Formats: sequence, C-alpha cells, structure tokens
Amino acid sequence: MTEQIQSPSALQAATDSPDGRQFVGREDVFGWLEKHLARRSPTQPLLLYGPPQMGKTAVLQQIDNGRLGPDFLTIYIDFARLLRESLSIFLHDLAQTAVSRLQSKEIHLPEPRQADFVVNPYKAFQDHFLQPALAQLNGRNLLFLFDNLNVVLEQTEAEIFAANTFEAFYRLIHAHAHAYSLFTYTYPGADGTPQSLAPFETIPSLELKPLTQNDVSDLLRQPNNFAMVKDVIAYVYQLTAGHPAKVQQMRQALQEWRARYNIHQLTVADVAAVQQSLPGTAVVPEQPPAFTIARTAPAGRTVYRSPFQPQSRSRSLWLIGSLVVLIGVALAAAAFIFRPQDNQPPAAPPDSISETAVALTSEALAAAIITQTPTTTATPSSTATTSPTATSTATPSASPSPSYTPTVTLTPTPENLPLFRTREADGMPMRLIPAGSFLMGSTDEDLLAASDEKPQHEVALDAFYMDQYEVTVAQYASFLNRLGTYQQACESFDCVLPRDRAGVTSLLLAEDQGDGKIQFLPLTGFGSYPINHVSWYGAQAYCTAVGARLPTEAEWEYAARGDDGRLYPWGNEAPNETRAVFNSDSFDNLKPVDALPNGQSAFEIFGMAGGVWEWTADWYGEDYYADSPETVPTGPETGLMRVIRGGAWPFNNEADRVRAANRSSLTPDFISSAVGFRCASDP
Repeated sequence: MTEQIQSPSALQAATDSPDGRQFVGREDVFGWLEKHLARRSPTQPLLLYGPPQMGKTAVLQQIDNGRLGPDFLTIYIDFARLLRESLSIFLHDLAQTAVSRLQSKEIHLPEPRQADFVVNPYKAFQDHFLQPALAQLNGRNLLFLFDNLNVVLEQTEAEIFAANTFEAFYRLIHAHAHAYSLFTYTYPGADGTPQSLAPFETIPSLELKPLTQNDVSDLLRQPNNFAMVKDVIAYVYQLTAGHPAKVQQMRQALQEWRARYNIHQLTVADVAAVQQSLPGTAVVPEQPPAFTIARTAPAGRTVYRSPFQPQSRSRSLWLIGSLVVLIGVALAAAAFIFRPQDNQPPAAPPDSISETAVALTSEALAAAIITQTPTTTATPSSTATTSPTATSTATPSASPSPSYTPTVTLTPTPENLPLFRTREADGMPMRLIPAGSFLMGSTDEDLLAASDEKPQHEVALDAFYMDQYEVTVAQYASFLNRLGTYQQACESFDCVLPRDRAGVTSLLLAEDQGDGKIQFLPLTGFGSYPINHVSWYGAQAYCTAVGARLPTEAEWEYAARGDDGRLYPWGNEAPNETRAVFNSDSFDNLKPVDALPNGQSAFEIFGMAGGVWEWTADWYGEDYYADSPETVPTGPETGLMRVIRGGAWPFNNEADRVRAANRSSLTPDFISSAVGFRCASDP
C-alpha cells in the first residue's frame, strides 16, 4: 500500500538531530505520519522505506526528540542492536531496552526477567512490558519507532524466527488502544539489489525520497548562514542528487575547505575542488537512478526488470594545481548546470522491456476500450455456471451460515427489467440483482469471522444493477482522458496513481504527447485488467461520470453471496486458483476481470473474491451491524474510513479474507495496488 506525497515548495528551517547533524525538510513525511496517527486504535503499523542512508533513522530520531508533540510518548528501538539468538531472547532484550528508554522520559517500569519470556515470549512482552507501559500514559499515545526491520526479516528467512513473526508482533501492539508503531525498512539493499515489497502491500507505507534542492540549500547554509549563491547550491544538488548522506558529507567538507582558506563566499570552483578530494566520489547522473519492485513472472507474461543498477564510481584523485585549472573546472561546471534539463526522462536501462503503449487517437482509444471491455453472455439464470451450494466442503475452521427460508429467489425477475444491460458510457455489462432479503454478516459459529461481521442480521434491498466485472484499466484511462488529469481532480484528491508514480504494480500509463497534453493508456496487453491504485474519490468520480454510483456495502454482499448464506461467491467450497487470485506472492498473478468463471457469484458477477479489494459507498463502522436498519442500509452517516470488500491478491489475504462477509476499511484518500472498484446503479 505505498503512498506518494509531493514535497512542499516552501523552505523549511533546519533543526539539530540527536547525533549533532543538521536536519532539514521532510515535512511531507511528518504530514503523512500525522494523518495516519490521527486515527484512533489503528490496526496496522506504518512503514517508512528507502535506500541506505536516505535519512530514515534521522526521521525516527526527530520524532523521538518530540517532533510530534506531547500527545505521543515515543520509544526508539534499533532492531540491529538487539540480541537475536531466539524469539524469546529477542523480545526480552527489546522489552529491556524499551524500559531503559522510558526511564529517561520519567516512566519507570520493573526490569523484565528473561525467565518470563521462555514459555510464551509474546504474552510475556505484553504482560511484563506493554500493558504496564500503557497504564502510565496519562492520556498520551505510545508510539514505537522500530528501526531496521530488515534484521527481523533476515532472522525469519534464516528460520530463527517463525514466518509470521513480523505480523504477529505488530498485531500484538495494535491490539491495544493508543498503541502505534512505525517501522523503517531499507529498500533496495546496500548492494543495490531490489527486494520485494510484497509483504507490505496492505500496510500504509511511504518511500523516503532524496532531499529537494530547497532542502539542500537550507542544509548547506546552516548553521552560520554561509554565503552561497544559487549556482553553487544547484551544483551541489547535481553532484549529490539530494542524497542526504552525500549532502552531509559535502557540507562538512565545504566547511573545512572554507575554514582552511578563510573563504567568505564559496564558488562553483571551490565545490569542484572539494568534490574531487572526497574519496570514492564522482559526478552523479542528473537524476537519481530509479528502481522498481523485482518480481518473478510466470512463463508467457511480461518480465519486469529493475532499471536500478549500482553506479560505477571512479576512485582516481586528481589535484587542481593552478588558478587556470580551477577556472576551467568552474566553467565546465557552470555549463553543466545551465544546460536545459527540464522534463528530461532518465535513459532507458539496458535490456529492459518496453512498457509504453502505442499512442492512440481518441477514436482509436475508444475502439480499443470497447474491444478490451469484457462482454457478457446473457445466459438464463437456470443455466448459469455457478457452483452448487456445498454442504460440508468448506474451509475446515469455518462454518457456513445456517440456511433459512428467504423472501426472494434468484429466478423471478420483473418483466420490465432486463436481466442484463450494457452501460452506454463505458460498455460495462451490468447484472440485475432483484429485490429481496438475505442474511448479512456472520454467525458466532463461523470461526473465521471477525467481530465486525457480527451479529448476522436480515437485510431487505430494492432491486439494483451491479457491474458484472470490476472497472478495467482501459475504461479508467478513457475516463481520465475526458477528465484531463488525475492530480487532485477527484474532490481535490488524486483520482489514481499511474505507473510513473506507483511503479510496476500500476498498469496505467500517462504519456506526454509532446504538446503538453497527457494521454492515459493501459499498459500494452493489460487493458482488461482491473484498475488499481485508485482512491475512493477516484472510484466515486468514475461511477458518477458514467451515470452510476458505488454500491453500498449491503448491495455488495448480497451480489456476492446471494440469498442462501454461502461463504464465498461460488458456494461453500474452499477457494483455489480457479476461483480467485489470493494469497499470492506476486502481482504478476493478477488476471483479467473476466478470467475466472468458476469464481462468479450466483448472480453471474465475476471477481468478488480476491484480485483487488473493491471500494463501497459506505463509511465503516465496526459495530454498525448491531444497529443496522433492516431495509436498505447505507452505513454510518459519517466516519474516517470507507468500507472495502472482497479481499485481494497479496499473500496475507488468505481464505478468511476473501469470504463474502469479510469487511475491511481504508481512508478514502488511500491508494494501493490491491484496491479497485466496480459500480452499481438503480433500475
């Protein structure tokens, strides 16, 4: 679930970090943190990731130094400094370190004993540290700042820790009100090899980017307001690409150079001389190398290759021996700075596969969208290819809802309402869902059911139409071409994130046509795949534009499970690869919206389990079912998060997450590779 946030243009004042270095900028990061930390009792951690030495630890130290204000009591923990011989030793050392950290903040807890952690390390961590610490909050929130998550994952890969250690650990923390956690993760690794971000797809995460040129300016001018012209700052920015560690190194070297020669105003020549005196440095590219998620694709599928390659660095040192040489370097540097650079894309990596679709005219694009829109075969309901309701083949730990006599069957349909109709605006086939009643939610006997699925209750709905398929990349591209942009175009929020911002898990391209206009296209061959990386606002805007609306949560569940209380859209049989894309280790396993007919619901609607989560119209209420109206419920009147339904492709979406009654939620501005949508409409 990675979010892209633009850096502010305003200059930010520098502050001291605990290690004595200057700290500048990162207002986008703190704004992102404050937005997510404003949620009460969150169920997920936050993840800050980026390449080595990009400033992740510095951000944590700023937070631990009080950046978020008095409402948060913070505990900084560096996983790399903890003992890791076993889980019990690890959690005991963690608790001991946390107790020591809290003592400096006037929170005094007894030292945890190693013996208490031997039998049940998680319970010991909760009983002997977490709960006693939470008891002394005095109205504050406890925020864990966990640095170097890679260490824990390495222990997991080495089978020293169990495979689910990370998830079990953060769920232990987030089971308590007022307990939050923020992790840092180095991606890609120190050797420049991209790893997979798949384990964090559903976790709110933010990539820490290089400093802006304004940030570099602030940093270079601290603490004594060095006299430094814009050309010099621009040159330093080009040399370092905004990499914080390189900027700090250059800043220190320039301070020493200035003091040595009693220089009052640094010039480009000074910077060039200092640059060449630094070990292992060379002029870096104008733009930092991009990197993407490396995935292993099945045979016959597009292979995504990472353009991230370690940069070769010359280690030769040469001396500037005369004023003539200095002037020559200065002139060369100035020419380098002032040559046209705007809107220059990075060079294509060698051997990479082209992912750019052929530019289409609006007429050709419309034709392509129609051909890539799945068409329906209006088969009578008596011959629909749905699985019969099973009686005892459900997932072992789950129990299907008890049968009851429904007030509606699947066969009767008003004569004046067609079973299928096609939406003119985008060619989407829609299926009539007749008026009737069904049992919504789960029973106490369903061992896989979460508390927010209960109590099970009868709901009556009016007839409505539901999209037979999720909205596709091609359809959404056509919508954006009519809209003109995706940026802050849906109720002042980004509608969607295309591939150049979201990475390889977005199948939507934004192509500059050379005249300043952007044309949106599906990645070649993927027009019939479900759109993802779309916000709730982007989903709502699309449905409104095509004369439809987002389905309510009740409508979605009724369309998914019918009137017979089935566990999954197809029945009570356990899900498998012929019915749903779920519990997957690769985004490449995602399929076109019409690819799995064995997974369709009793109403012949595809893709309601797995693939991508689907936005609904309702605000999320954890206890809403206790007081839900019996007729046409539309969810709470207000809220912080919108309901998503259906589960998705990532590995942590197991069978329980793709059940038709399962509920989840996200803030409406949240954008993820695992979230898409479909529309509904009234007759």
